[in-house]
Amino acid sequence: SSEWKYMVLSPNVNPIGVMVYGELKMTADSYELEEKLILQHNIDDWILVSNIVLEQEFEVEDETNTKKGVLEVYGAAAYKFSPSFALGFEAKMKKVYADFGSESDAMNFFGPSFHYENEKWTTAITILSEIDSDLDLFENIYSRWVVGYSL
Repeated sequence: SSEWKYMVLSPNVNPIGVMVYGELKMTADSYELEEKLILQHNIDDWILVSNIVLEQEFEVEDETNTKKGVLEVYGAAAYKFSPSFALGFEAKMKKVYADFGSESDAMNFFGPSFHYENEKWTTAITILSEIDSDLDLFENIYSRWVVGYSL
């Protein structure tokens, strides 16, 4: 996969931070495009973030082509207890559109998040639980662990 990120406006020097993100994933029988718009607003020790994600997925399997679109919207709020530690919560809404048509599946998640950073590295952990859809359609727990290191 190939990921590209560009910070348009920094939330540390502007009222709203804006970042755009693009990703291309390819395998022998599929490819996926993903675009994100990430917005951030800092209020004293509070960090408010929203991600809007669009995905287009295309697969070829035994002479049949499938395609679908995915819309995800994330909202998060975290409180920085110190320059290194933050605790918060996150909500996620996901909708799937088979053949880029009408909505075929939808789900919503909610849960806590934890963030730690220092001068060289950062990590964030989020655990979200599905809150109101058919548990047979999707996973009922969504977890994410992100680690970054500055060279």
